[in-house]
Amino acid sequence: MANILALIGFGSTLLGIGQVIYTYLENNEREKRLLSAFHQGTVSVVGNDNFIERPGISKHVREILQPPQGYDSYDMIVGFQGTGKTTLVRNVSHQHQGMVPIV
Repeated sequence: MANILALIGFGSTLLGIGQVIYTYLENNEREKRLLSAFHQGTVSVVGNDNFIERPGISKHVREILQPPQGYDSYDMIVGFQGTGKTTLVRNVSHQHQGMVPIV
């Protein structure tokens, strides 16, 4: 019985150590991606050749870029490749003061 309890205790310890290591590595990778976004500098100028203005969607993006004080969530803009997500955010961010990381 003592051997089983010792084995359970050892397994729990290993599991706890593994969780700490995983959390550390995951946070480290997340921080690298965030810093990489900031190192890319300011938002580049968007060409308006093919850009179709969508005031309703632009309003929602503007609200995401200027959240109310105390807002503690992250918003994501998702969609198929080539649909203009990054272009839309960059276009709206030119009207926004401060830094906007685009990852």
